[in-house]
Amino acid sequence: MYKSAEEEANEMDEEDLPKVDSVVKILIGKVCQKCNVPSVIANSRLVQVFKTKIWRLHQALAKAKTQGGNGLKKLFSQWTNGKYSSWKFKIYYNELDCVRLQNENSELKGQKRKLEDDLKEERCKKAKIEQKLQEAKAQNKEITGKFKQKFKRLVQKLMKLQKEQKARGPAKKKTFSDYSKRHQSRVRKQMVTDCETSLSFFGLHSFVATKIEIFNENTLEYETLTLVDEENIETSSQTEELTDGDIDEINLLLYNKERFNVSNEAYHELTMICKDLPRSWKIQDRIREINTKWNFFPTPGDTNGVQQSIKERLEIRLQNLINNTPSNAAFKLDHKIRVKLSGDGTNIGKRLHVINITFTMLDEGGKAMSADGNHLIAVIKESENYDKLEQSLADIGKDMGSLQEISVGRLHFEIEWFLGGGLEIPCLCLWSWCSNCNPPLHLVQMSTI
Repeated sequence: MYKSAEEEANEMDEEDLPKVDSVVKILIGKVCQKCNVPSVIANSRLVQVFKTKIWRLHQALAKAKTQGGNGLKKLFSQWTNGKYSSWKFKIYYNELDCVRLQNENSELKGQKRKLEDDLKEERCKKAKIEQKLQEAKAQNKEITGKFKQKFKRLVQKLMKLQKEQKARGPAKKKTFSDYSKRHQSRVRKQMVTDCETSLSFFGLHSFVATKIEIFNENTLEYETLTLVDEENIETSSQTEELTDGDIDEINLLLYNKERFNVSNEAYHELTMICKDLPRSWKIQDRIREINTKWNFFPTPGDTNGVQQSIKERLEIRLQNLINNTPSNAAFKLDHKIRVKLSGDGTNIGKRLHVINITFTMLDEGGKAMSADGNHLIAVIKESENYDKLEQSLADIGKDMGSLQEISVGRLHFEIEWFLGGGLEIPCLCLWSWCSNCNPPLHLVQMSTI
């Protein structure tokens, strides 16, 4: 900026002022212009202030050169980013060009009046557009009303034509009582069939439509149509005992239904066509019966998996262990049980990889080494990624951290946790959740158990 001011001073070539003063005046104008204070008079006071500042900068630069080393770099860093990067100086009111300020103020007032006039014009345009919109809405409403009336007239005309249209069978002008008894029976059977088809959706909710009451407008009497006899209700009731063969058949159907993602509605429609298939209520009862055996709930977060409460499973397995071991067993005398958690990946289908989380009670002896000793508590359909598995195993890790003792009846046992398995990532996830456990966890390998 100083160099550009010096070039401009050389071009101006003022004889009344010294060259340094003209350069400083131009520099003052440029600095004030950059600081958005254009109307400043560069008098002798401001010129002296700027000369003093420039002299101090030269002195600091000369001192830094004599020091050598990083003196220049430190000085330049202070000028650019340090405490000397900004400089304040005062400008008094009498040093401002009042005439120039008044001219700028008048120009701004003129621009303000122009903007206000433009705003009024835009508001008038907006009001006209809103008025046209309201008129269009009213016209559209009037046209819509006319078309609605026309549509109603067409519907009434169509209904009249359908009543007058001749169809197969007896004349439709006859009432139901004018038909022969044979024809009345045939019509009633057709009505029963139509009602059974229309009310078949009741089977989805374990209900069966047995009777329906209809009103005859000609005789002003009520009639009852029987859809299902009482004998048929008893044979198809849900209180029917199922044999082992029936249960196996239902389990096979349920497996294929879940495997191919067949909805309950679709299966119900299939049972209406194929009478040999088990009723849909039997499938629903079997699903409820299977679900009551285990208490499943999803894994936390946005992960894809299911899990069980480790405390509930431990209580069941510990009760079974107490009943099947002698009174002088080591864990009964020490009141301490050893539980190992493991994680391992399994391929259960084509491109279907899941991670199984199991626990083993090491006090079961030889059974702990077999498959019967591994008890499943979670199945996770996720990749072997640390962040995903840490989120999936959050509930299990918290249960391990808080579950340090367990009680079965009047017996109390201390739990000593171990970690192991074929996958390192699930163990590391559980270890991170239980790092503050007391007593501490023991990380062991599968080969040592």
